[in-house]
Amino acid sequence: MKDLLKKLSETFDKEAEKIKEYVTNKSGYASDFFDILPAFTSLEKRPRKMWGKKGVYIFLITKPVPLDYNIVSAWNSVSGAGFKSYSQPSLVTGDCLYVGSSDSLYGRMREHFSADSGAASLKLSHPNRKLAIESVCVYSFALKREFADYSSMIITQIEKRLHNSLHPKAGSSRV
Repeated sequence: MKDLLKKLSETFDKEAEKIKEYVTNKSGYASDFFDILPAFTSLEKRPRKMWGKKGVYIFLITKPVPLDYNIVSAWNSVSGAGFKSYSQPSLVTGDCLYVGSSDSLYGRMREHFSADSGAASLKLSHPNRKLAIESVCVYSFALKREFADYSSMIITQIEKRLHNSLHPKAGSSRV
């Protein structure tokens, strides 16, 4: 059993690394677990292929977003997905803003781009967070149907590994 768990952990590590390489270096991506969905930059452009899909997603910064103490404080005054710390003068191109997973990718994107969604959301339309809405690209990966019975385990483990390797600027850590 211990060997099986080790092999499974190694498989998840490799999958998360492939996703990270695809997103950060635009390298080729082939997976046994996920289908890559078209990247998008606004709620209106989210692909219909997300409908009814479970998976993981990454918000990547596409152009610099200036930060200062007041901007970070305003962002963090909104519930959900706050900045962990203020340690740089801006978000730069290629920074990971947020990593997540969902049993409903299409609906979850609506929540992240909304101003008044649930507590654990980016709420990019909120006045205190609009500064980033024009500077993100969302990469999403839909779990293949043959893994539906194991979806919670797979997407949770991949999300955790992506979070630990991409170090998103906003949101809580995954343990």
